[in-house]
Amino acid sequence: MRILSKPNGNRVSMHLSAKDFLSGSVLIVGALALLTGMMMTGVYASASQGGQKVGAFPTEGRVGDRMGVASPHAYWDPPDELEKEFQYMKGAGIEWLRCTFPWVDIESTQGIWDWSRMDAMVQKAQEKGIRILGVLISAPPWANALGEGNNTWDYPPDVHNAAKLGLWKTYVGNVCTRYKDIIDHWEVYNEQDTDFVWKPTPNVPDYITLLQATSQKIHEVDPDDFVVLGGLAGARPEVMEQYLAAGAAEYIDAIAYHPYPCTWSSGVPDEATCRSKLDAMHSLITQYSPNKDLEVWLTELGFFTSGYFWSFPVNEPTQASYVMRTMLLYANLDVDKVFYNSMKDEIPGIWFVYDTTGLLNVDPNRPLGPTGGYPYAITVPKPSYHYFDTMMEVYKEAISEDKYAVSYSCNNPATLEAYNFILPDGDLAIAAWKTDGLADSLSFTVADPSYENPKSVKPSSGQEQATPGASRDAQGRVTVSALPIGVVNTNDPDLSSNPVIIKLNKGAGGVAVTSITPNSAAQGASVDITNLTGGGFKAGATVRLEMSGQAPINATNVVVVSPSKITCTFNLTNAAAGSYDVVVVNPDNTQGRLTGGFTVTSCGQGAAAS
Repeated sequence: MRILSKPNGNRVSMHLSAKDFLSGSVLIVGALALLTGMMMTGVYASASQGGQKVGAFPTEGRVGDRMGVASPHAYWDPPDELEKEFQYMKGAGIEWLRCTFPWVDIESTQGIWDWSRMDAMVQKAQEKGIRILGVLISAPPWANALGEGNNTWDYPPDVHNAAKLGLWKTYVGNVCTRYKDIIDHWEVYNEQDTDFVWKPTPNVPDYITLLQATSQKIHEVDPDDFVVLGGLAGARPEVMEQYLAAGAAEYIDAIAYHPYPCTWSSGVPDEATCRSKLDAMHSLITQYSPNKDLEVWLTELGFFTSGYFWSFPVNEPTQASYVMRTMLLYANLDVDKVFYNSMKDEIPGIWFVYDTTGLLNVDPNRPLGPTGGYPYAITVPKPSYHYFDTMMEVYKEAISEDKYAVSYSCNNPATLEAYNFILPDGDLAIAAWKTDGLADSLSFTVADPSYENPKSVKPSSGQEQATPGASRDAQGRVTVSALPIGVVNTNDPDLSSNPVIIKLNKGAGGVAVTSITPNSAAQGASVDITNLTGGGFKAGATVRLEMSGQAPINATNVVVVSPSKITCTFNLTNAAAGSYDVVVVNPDNTQGRLTGGFTVTSCGQGAAAS
């Protein structure tokens, strides 16, 4: 018996009696079906945006809790390799892992259940404090839709055969029961919209039948478990609509898709298209699930470092730049989870093209599998691993983004992406890059004079150094002039300047106010503020609304939930309509201000909460 526990202390007993060893089945899931025919923009794509893109986080939560990695076949690792892979995850601050629990590899022979590999993987995740999104997938040959006598994993369960569908439900129930107190997020299949995974051809009604049965079984085991639609290949809103129109929203808590840029462009991150695809997905949720606020999960995305022409491989330093750019972009968009695929390369021969999107290199000459094949031994991290590590080190605790904190300029602002992350202690972490990858010169001014000590951080190592060109203007604000940006140095990642990372400390006792929810209400209303975010809040802080020529409106029921969150109530009786500053004052009289952060509307206008 092995005892595993969740971080919250709940425990589950897991019986590990001897099972038949699986030696012949190598499950190939989570692979990207990047066929040329998928390289389309999609009829739902909205107009791209240009210039600086800045804004408060649309999705609540720490950056670190919204970013993860996928390692679809981690359960194949022998013990030493499993420890190595998870140690790399922990070393990079990774808190979420997407991995598969294939039926074909748990019950390859009917009635004989082998949990040994899955148990080892789950236990290792628990040891490292990493949460799991489990993918339920892959019927064994004796239960799939192809019929008797086949020997393939890529046909789905036979949903038209009540007995075989019942066997699938037994598998789902057994997996969810075994890990009930450990895993509470489940994804139902993967890229079922491709004939690589769902043979002989994708079938939306059949998948919905499977989804309904699976969701119901998951919730029989634990009504609070979270169900994710199987991630759709690429980013095709017209395909997502087919699943939502068929009723998928009733059985899930989140949609999922795989926005590999090489499915719509030449493999560059293409931030404008990322945004337009996401906007289209949210529009579909509004249309097909108006009463159920579905989350959006990106359960795979990645950049290849070798492969066939349509995967648009790049060199390793460029991959590193692309990974950081894309993950930080999605950190600032209305996305609830993003999983980079994958933790390590999966080569050679596991798929018809080498899967080289990994953060870690492997040695194709060092097979570790029981038959001398997959998996292959991890060798050294790619530059992308170090970039991911630095990203999590700098930004994982960020809880909001303040679009007013910094003003930027460069020679070509239309290709500048810049984000201002606010940390719980009020410190500021800047991320900026050029989407065209061309050399430019970045200058910026930090609005709040209390910020100090700007440090440049090398993405390749996390090393900090004084930022060149830094000074203070006549108002005492930190300014930086002529900072190189936009270049990926393919010979020495230490010399790359895309992205640029700058950290600034909030002066002693500093307070930052970055967003307020709701951000408007009508005259005469009593409005409960559910999420006033920022940094440096202290117990006993007061909150008020200020507008020139009007008496301040003091909040009541002020609760300092944490150094980064306050809840309170405003009574808007007799309040004048207009735009108010939101002011937080600590007991030591240090204060922070969100200029124009709250709007009081006239009674006839109504109000729109953010």
